[in-house]
Amino acid sequence: MSAATNNTDELARFLGDFRLTAREAKVLIALVQLGSATVSQLSRFVGIERANIYRVLEALGIRGLAIQATGPDRTWNSPGRDEIVEILMAEEDARHRAMRTEAEYARQILATLAPEAPQAALPYVQLLSRASEVGRLYDRLLDEAEAEILVCNKAPYGGGPMKIRPAVMSALMRGVAARALYESYELDAAEAEALRQTRLVYHEVGVEGRVVDRLPIRLAVFDRRRALLAMNEPGLPDRFPTNLFVDHPDFAESVALSFEQLWSSARRYRPPTRSAPVLVGVGRQRPNASSGTSARSNRRRQPR
Repeated sequence: MSAATNNTDELARFLGDFRLTAREAKVLIALVQLGSATVSQLSRFVGIERANIYRVLEALGIRGLAIQATGPDRTWNSPGRDEIVEILMAEEDARHRAMRTEAEYARQILATLAPEAPQAALPYVQLLSRASEVGRLYDRLLDEAEAEILVCNKAPYGGGPMKIRPAVMSALMRGVAARALYESYELDAAEAEALRQTRLVYHEVGVEGRVVDRLPIRLAVFDRRRALLAMNEPGLPDRFPTNLFVDHPDFAESVALSFEQLWSSARRYRPPTRSAPVLVGVGRQRPNASSGTSARSNRRRQPR
């Protein structure tokens, strides 16, 4: 197949995206190649019967993509190459404007039918394997936490740079108690410096931390009612882990008891000194030492 044929086929597919039929695209391309042609010439060139050529030219003419010349020969011409693209783009712009108008009308109707869209209930058990899904669920659980968050921080943490999570800061600022367990290698590993500096911000606003030599799993427990566990894939420790979410107080209490057992034997975590200013940007004031500490201590639930 020649390069010219490839280009013609590619152009026909492009024109199809602009709502031209296969025949309309074929005739328009022929007009561009021939410059000017009669119906008979077009019929022979593209292999389409004369009667059908007339209908195609009429459709193209309505859109300004084919122009019938005056004179005895009754030839047809196409606009210039740039003009064809401009005509097609102008049509798409007009169509999108009309669609936006229709969409706004549909939105108004939906608002009358359902003024407030109900929030879908989280399933009892859910498996998540995409980082975006886990991030949205984690933020939601943080926003809904009322008294306590327990976290076992275990790598991997994701491929992007470490950032302050506003939902964590918001939970801390409203008095939710938070405790975290860390693995000891992160105290000294050079590649974990960004993680340590991010963690420092959380500890400055009230997170309590302790260190163990090894954590069996990455875990977060919210109010001893919900639990989110990240399970590394065996043999592929660097792949984003599969996450198991369980919305069940008995299960959450069980894993919280495991956390408490690790916590009781762990050693105190000493946050590093700050290496650079960190902007949190959550727009809330840090609670003072008396009010923030008392709120967390009063609201924390003790293990059964």
